[in-house]
Amino acid sequence: MTSIERKKNFPRPVFFEFFAGGGMARLGLGAHFDCRFANDCDPVKARAYEDNFTDAHLTLADIADLGVSDLPPVRPDLVWASFPCQDLS
Repeated sequence: MTSIERKKNFPRPVFFEFFAGGGMARLGLGAHFDCRFANDCDPVKARAYEDNFTDAHLTLADIADLGVSDLPPVRPDLVWASFPCQDLS
């Protein structure tokens, strides 16, 4: 995919969000970024994420069980992995 094709298909920078929790990183990035993949292993956190974002692109799975084939076929501009703050709050 050329850079022109990429900008046409993805006008905003694309990011993946691991250990997403309720999506606080996504909220911080706001409308400036396009989340194409999110994951968490906790069903309660995943439900909060899905409640926050109707286009969740969320995979409920342990990160140790994910492989490259589980990721969308787009090269992200940013990959974010959050610290498990909800567990400690």
